[in-house]
Amino acid sequence: MTRTNDESYRFFDAERHFSEPDDCWTRHLESRFADRAVHVRREPDGRGNWFFGDRPLTRAREATVDMMIPGSYGLMARGAEERKEPGDGDAIDAFLPEFTNVETFLGVMDEQNVEAALVMGGETLNVPYDLRHDIDAAHANVRAYNRWIEEDWGFARENRVFGVPLMLLFDPAQGVAELQRVLDAGARAVLLNIGPVLGKSPADRAFDHFWSLVNEAAVPVVFHIDYFGYHDFFSSAWGEVAEPTSVAEINAFQWLTCAGMRPMMDMVASLVLHNLFGRYPSVNIMSLSNGSAWIRDLQRLDPFCDAGFPWGQEPSTWWRGGRLSALPSEIIAEHLYVAPFVWDSMEEVFQYVNPARIVMASDYPHPDGFADARDYSVLVKGLEPGDRQGIMRDNLRQLIVRDR
Repeated sequence: MTRTNDESYRFFDAERHFSEPDDCWTRHLESRFADRAVHVRREPDGRGNWFFGDRPLTRAREATVDMMIPGSYGLMARGAEERKEPGDGDAIDAFLPEFTNVETFLGVMDEQNVEAALVMGGETLNVPYDLRHDIDAAHANVRAYNRWIEEDWGFARENRVFGVPLMLLFDPAQGVAELQRVLDAGARAVLLNIGPVLGKSPADRAFDHFWSLVNEAAVPVVFHIDYFGYHDFFSSAWGEVAEPTSVAEINAFQWLTCAGMRPMMDMVASLVLHNLFGRYPSVNIMSLSNGSAWIRDLQRLDPFCDAGFPWGQEPSTWWRGGRLSALPSEIIAEHLYVAPFVWDSMEEVFQYVNPARIVMASDYPHPDGFADARDYSVLVKGLEPGDRQGIMRDNLRQLIVRDR
């Protein structure tokens, strides 16, 4: 494919990924947690698995050594490239400099006409749920991981590479302390896993201090597709594998119910109906790699705010976080930023998402995204120039960049 920079501006990419080295959790881990470190054990042939102390992790078990070619599935899913069966040569070294060295990474961004990007991990986003039975060690490992991001990638390196630290709310006090630390260190966005927190909605008042800091800092909270318990909650109830250890063990029914669309729809509904945005009006959230079609279904929340709804509405239970001051659809249109999937139709997305809240996300170098950020033009061609520039640059840039 021949690519050109047809736009007069450079792009702001909401999702690019680095590859994590074996010591990303251990390099900065406090010594008293050494026996409960998230770490890799490798065989002589280089294959390895992730462990938490002596226990193997579940969904994030395999330690990456190679990966599928960037964009190898994404454009085929749109029918833009000839579909082919996987075979020899369809995997590359996951630890090439363009995925592990920030200067080389920036060079690739330049080649792809990317001004700046949110940058985050991959399989490590699936780690936290496995740490839930040892809360102090869980928070210690997350703190160490964030310090690795800060050291190797930076939270705002050259105002171009915005490493996104991982937040954890198992212990609200420790979560707040780490949020304050990364904000003080310059973080412009933070990431939370998708799902309930040890039996509580993330919008529960137990987490108010966390959200008040987010509100004050006006940094977006990113929700990227991950595993944070939905297989544990639902798979076994339907007779499926409760704790799949790799993508190969996840079937189509589990992709539908336990990853991406369903958990993210539940997450947004919880935050909206529990009135998080009414209590903290400067909080914005961003959905990455979860698609967008599920947002259309959230329009069904509006009738629950109608005084004529025939059931429920006991204030103490119906409005746990306080009564909403606007319809859920209006709240979602204001506070939810979304990156459509590679196979989404942008014209359809415009029907149920505020165009000012749509952002481009190449998902580079993952196979289900784009091999090059310039390929995102496939999604935005035919749009008005102002909408196109908003999606490709301005909508996210104004949320993240602090010009000095």
